[in-house]
Amino acid sequence: MDQTLQIIQIAIGIIIILLFLVFTVLVLQVTKLIKLVTSKMDKLESQINDVKLKVIPAIDNIQTVVHSVNKIVTVVEANTIVLTNTVEKIDGAVDGIIKFEQNIQARAEVPIMETINSYSALVTGVKAFFSKLGENRSYGKYKGGKRSYYNSEDAIYNNESSFDNDNREFDDINSELDLVRKKLEEMRKD
Repeated sequence: MDQTLQIIQIAIGIIIILLFLVFTVLVLQVTKLIKLVTSKMDKLESQINDVKLKVIPAIDNIQTVVHSVNKIVTVVEANTIVLTNTVEKIDGAVDGIIKFEQNIQARAEVPIMETINSYSALVTGVKAFFSKLGENRSYGKYKGGKRSYYNSEDAIYNNESSFDNDNREFDDINSELDLVRKKLEEMRKD
């Protein structure tokens, strides 16, 4: 038993030495792994620092751009409000001008038409008067036992072209009045 005990003690001593050697190898391996992990962590940290140095200015630039865009949007919104108000005012002014024009047209149309009709009637009357006067002169007849008030020797009637000129002028005036009537009727339709 003694010998068994010694063998067991020697075996236990060898096992302990072997375990100690394995433990030492494991500690060395773990140390190598820790150093490797530490170096990887250092590399990762340096890469993160590099990225951080590049990202921070980019983030600052993005913040500046966002701030500028916010200012621009604020100015655009203010200008949109001003533009909307201006368009509303212009719309109101245009409506006012249209009403004013219609009011003036309605007020002026009747007197203008009456004036044109009166002038046209006057021109027609004068034209008829000169026409009748010309007929009386050319026939040289007596009316009711009396000689015509104007005789053929008067200077007015000796010049037949003056009647023609007067008639042409009256025709021109009538044609102009007709044009004005047509324009007024067109305006009334609009």
